[in-house]
Amino acid sequence: MKLLIVTTNNYPHNGTCSNIIKKLIKVGGLGKKHSIDILASKANFKDLDQEKIDGVSVTRVFSYTLLNKKAFAEIRKTSILKWIEGTIKRTIFHYQNIFIKSDFIDHTTCNAFYKKLKEIHAEQYDCIISISGRYDATAGVLHFCKSHDAKMVLYQVDPCASNRIYDSKSKINRMRFERELINCSSAVLTTPIIFKECHYDENNKNGNIVPVEFPLIIPMSRNHVYKTPKRCVFLGSFYAGIRDPSFTLDVFTKLVKKNKAELWFVGPNESILNEEHNNIGIKCFGRRTIEECNEIMDDADCLINIGNRINNQVPSKIFDYISTGKPIINISALTDDPCIPYLSKYPLALTIYEGDQTAASKVEAFLESINNVLTDSEIEKIYQECTPNYVVDVMCHTIEMRI
Repeated sequence: MKLLIVTTNNYPHNGTCSNIIKKLIKVGGLGKKHSIDILASKANFKDLDQEKIDGVSVTRVFSYTLLNKKAFAEIRKTSILKWIEGTIKRTIFHYQNIFIKSDFIDHTTCNAFYKKLKEIHAEQYDCIISISGRYDATAGVLHFCKSHDAKMVLYQVDPCASNRIYDSKSKINRMRFERELINCSSAVLTTPIIFKECHYDENNKNGNIVPVEFPLIIPMSRNHVYKTPKRCVFLGSFYAGIRDPSFTLDVFTKLVKKNKAELWFVGPNESILNEEHNNIGIKCFGRRTIEECNEIMDDADCLINIGNRINNQVPSKIFDYISTGKPIINISALTDDPCIPYLSKYPLALTIYEGDQTAASKVEAFLESINNVLTDSEIEKIYQECTPNYVVDVMCHTIEMRI
């Protein structure tokens, strides 16, 4: 089959959806089973409109609202009219999010993807697979497939109707949109969390909705010599109301003062630290490249996950952590933290809850007890369903049965 994979992400550089696509193709062998092309977005002007990456043709869509800030600033140097046009569109999108709470789609991006699908005659593909974290590109795919009688497969990474990041006033529109997506899709691949939460198991009369795990676990454990004190590393970002470092800092400040641990943050900048944190040597490294993050993760003794305050979205980095075979400390704000089902199976994991007055002593005892890493075979045995090969098999079987 000839398949077109669509993502709002700037493939292959950033985003969970990009990471999933890379794992499906490079590790899971999706490109060996079917002919694959990719339609993604441009984040800056250095991105080519079209190129081959690992033997796969990648076409990119230009949308003012998807450009990063540096790239958008460059427009002004070349064309003041384009800069004004872009400013208007970005402003409309910004104020839409503030004032028009019932609308959750970036229509500039939706229209850009629709136009590009027309331009490349996407109806020639056996099916178009829209991998959806955000749903702006997916809305463009839906519009195109309906108007051009093309086959669509929805691959849900994050929920739509039940997504708590969106304003609650858009809930009815999101429910209608998701229902239309499911009705118009030949098949729907979705995470087990979404499948259960949306009661797809009860409303799946046609059997076209299939739960699949995140295909992000690629065992890569290595022999590791633990340092004294043990270096604990958080990789990721903080978002107001979703993920907060305060409790983690309180716990580790006690341990760092006793020389029982080091604490590094990779992603956040030093604004999260106060004078005491700086004085005792807690470090923030800001944003780093994927390669730099992997090097830091390789050298870490223990990896820190600070859970979301949203119970239906799993931070994708948890799978990168598991792949290392290293100890993981999960700091959770929720008793129904979506990471817990994954980490409860992991032999070298400790979960503590925000507000636990004994957290520092629990972390100290955990760090003192660890002296090994899991082997690749141990990881794969526990998490086979989360490996790219397994997910590709399920994905191909589903598509071949439904298209």
